[in-house]
Amino acid sequence: MTALVGRDLTAPLKTVGGKSARRRRLRSRVVVTQVALVVGALGLWQLAGNLGWINTFLFGSPVGTAQILWRWIQDGTLLVNTAVTLYEATVGFVIAVVIAIPLGIVLARSPFWDRVTEPFIDMANATPRFALAPIFVFMFGLGSMMKIALVITVVFFVILINTMAGTKAIEEDFIRLGRIAGANRRQLLARVVFPATGGYILAGLRLSVPYALAAAVVGEMFSGNSGLGYLVSNQAGLLIVNGVFAAVIVLALVGWGLNSLVRALLSRTPWARMASRAAG
Repeated sequence: MTALVGRDLTAPLKTVGGKSARRRRLRSRVVVTQVALVVGALGLWQLAGNLGWINTFLFGSPVGTAQILWRWIQDGTLLVNTAVTLYEATVGFVIAVVIAIPLGIVLARSPFWDRVTEPFIDMANATPRFALAPIFVFMFGLGSMMKIALVITVVFFVILINTMAGTKAIEEDFIRLGRIAGANRRQLLARVVFPATGGYILAGLRLSVPYALAAAVVGEMFSGNSGLGYLVSNQAGLLIVNGVFAAVIVLALVGWGLNSLVRALLSRTPWARMASRAAG
């Protein structure tokens, strides 16, 4: 008891508070630097156009791009086309995930079917799926189904391969322990296999988000009359460089927003919480 006399019992609290303050200061500096870089790049771009250092017909300008963006916001063009692209990317993403995760677990847990399907999966994964766009036009027409099918083919193999890799990485001792404990096949899948593949599945989901958006955009550029991909190809066809930049900027913001949303949702899963506890 006497050893505690004279000690500052609030020292741990001060240390924790100091770390939090340092994190906030670091975060503030990062944000300020990021904003400064963006503003500086836009200012330099605009200045180069105003002084004639670059040809604004070929390279556009921030002011011209902002004007087109504002017009699209006012007349609803931006909202309608963004909603179309998000719908196609989201539906294709969800369908691919729902099919790929259970199929990946089943194939990885079956040595026979794993060997049978391995060359076909490798061949299909090595094939550029965007090259299938013309075939999907013949099969599904020019509507949203063609873009959704393209998204499914792109996302499916990313999730499938990650899920299979995670399932194969499970140590057989865990499976034997579950069997000794009396778990049946379904209980092993639910309580051992599926939780153990969580990290791999999370990685696959994060990787798939930009691919889903890219597939939807490529499909819209190839065939369609709506969506952000259509805006890009339409403005390029009309030789409106500022319009192309406007559509690309919106795509970048949408992709960043989707990625942030998925990351936030996945961080609430049991897999992510276990990983953070293990890291801590």
